[in-house]
Amino acid sequence: IRFGLIFEKSPFPIALLNYPAVEIVDVNPAFESLFALRRDEILGKSTADLGIHNDFEERERVLEEFARTGKMRNVERSFTSRSGKKVTVLN
Repeated sequence: IRFGLIFEKSPFPIALLNYPAVEIVDVNPAFESLFALRRDEILGKSTADLGIHNDFEERERVLEEFARTGKMRNVERSFTSRSGKKVTVLN
């Protein structure tokens, strides 16, 4: 219950993905707001499916690193919201 409350109320965008399919299984309201997407449009899709990636080579490098180490920390990534706003996030 505590995690759910933190997840939902966090002012920071959070997306939970399954691996290796890299499909989004949940997002918090801050994620929806930042990317101007509704939860029902997001769930079950990858960030590539959503068309929010700016650099697919970067995406592949990050996924390869995660596959090798099992971690993704302090990785800066670049996305674009539905409205066209450039978004830089730290994983």
